Amino acid sequence: MRKTEKVRWEAPEAGWVKANCDGACKVGKATVAVVVRDQSRNLVDGAGFLINAKEPEIAEALAVQAW
Repeated sequence: MRKTEKVRWEAPEAGWVKANCDGACKVGKATVAVVVRDQSRNLVDGAGFLINAKEPEIAEALAVQAW
């Protein structure tokens, strides 16, 4: 059985922002997204892209590079 762990978002310190990104693949196509929030959880910036990638690791790396 696979063990799961709850992960909770933590706000950055005042004056900083936090960028979270993710990527996912299916049949040679991928989607990447980036969300940037401030210490009050307000959305500062964000973007999503469709890309050509065959491996989840590539999609994840491109999501980091996107921002």
